[in-house]
Amino acid sequence: MTPRDMDILVVGAGALGLATAAAFALNGARVTVFDRSERPANASAVAAGMLAPVFEAVLEEADADRAALYRYGRDLWPAFAEACGIELTRDGAEWVGPAEPLAGRARALGFTVEPTANGWRTPDDWRLTPAQALDAMRRAVLARGGRFVAAGVARIGTDPLEVVDETGRTCPGDAVVVAVGWTGSPPEGPAELTRLMGLVEPIKGQIVELGGEGADAIGGVVRAPGVYLLPRAGRVIVGATMEPGVTDCEVEAETVARLRAAAVAVVPELAAAEVVHAQAGVRGAVPDGLPIAGAVPGAPGVFVALGPRRNGWLLAPLAARTLTAAAAGETPGPYAAAIGPDRFGLARP
Repeated sequence: MTPRDMDILVVGAGALGLATAAAFALNGARVTVFDRSERPANASAVAAGMLAPVFEAVLEEADADRAALYRYGRDLWPAFAEACGIELTRDGAEWVGPAEPLAGRARALGFTVEPTANGWRTPDDWRLTPAQALDAMRRAVLARGGRFVAAGVARIGTDPLEVVDETGRTCPGDAVVVAVGWTGSPPEGPAELTRLMGLVEPIKGQIVELGGEGADAIGGVVRAPGVYLLPRAGRVIVGATMEPGVTDCEVEAETVARLRAAAVAVVPELAAAEVVHAQAGVRGAVPDGLPIAGAVPGAPGVFVALGPRRNGWLLAPLAARTLTAAAAGETPGPYAAAIGPDRFGLARP
């Protein structure tokens, strides 16, 4: 079956869910997306939007295979962005602080490293604006006949394949893609889907926006130990915390002050800048730090895109391409196994 012949049901409208929905719609599928549209709980909106294979690889001391996966994921972005109308900024990123060992790791992994007076920079990391990207993917789905249901999902059935939303409405389909973030109350469904969703752990993140005097002091992404900064619409985004196991979306004054102080330590021109906004979100993560994207073992027609940790934006087109191929029975891409559910040892019948 080709995507053009399929009714696709996507549960979740974050980066992974909307990228998958858009990819299916671009391939001619009939797409329905279910989401409560509670923005504060959508970690994809509470994000910097960095497409950062270099810094993700060097900061986590990734091996060459993981770095290559990150690079491949980033390289899928230009075509996907053009198809959806997403605006990419390809102005690189700068590290402020001791150059080593990070610059050496980046070179060893094949990334471009350019020395600077305060550290080093790379042109290989890009960025986008999450709100614009989410809206563009939503519009891409709608423009191709897709629809959005403003409701969560209570049950996913496999015989027949269907989604039952919280209001009791039933929607049949040819494939169901579960692409929710962390949730403490997953929908009823196949046992292996429940097991996969149980692997996803919550990580709270808080992010701050600075405005006013000094907000024009940076022209691109600046990273330093424990903090990053980037310009957006006349403000400076400062982030972000990583708080494993925390599930609330409360903004904490102490954390806001700490992030602001860290930003000023890196860019002193921000000393007079004011905190104009702060927000928090809860992202999902699995133990190896990669998303789970692929077919659910033992549940024909059910697929997942879960737990991308802080790489949801970077790897969204990769997850989407993997899922569209899997649902259509096509040859998977080169990293399908690396991000697939089978790596967690769930046995197929």
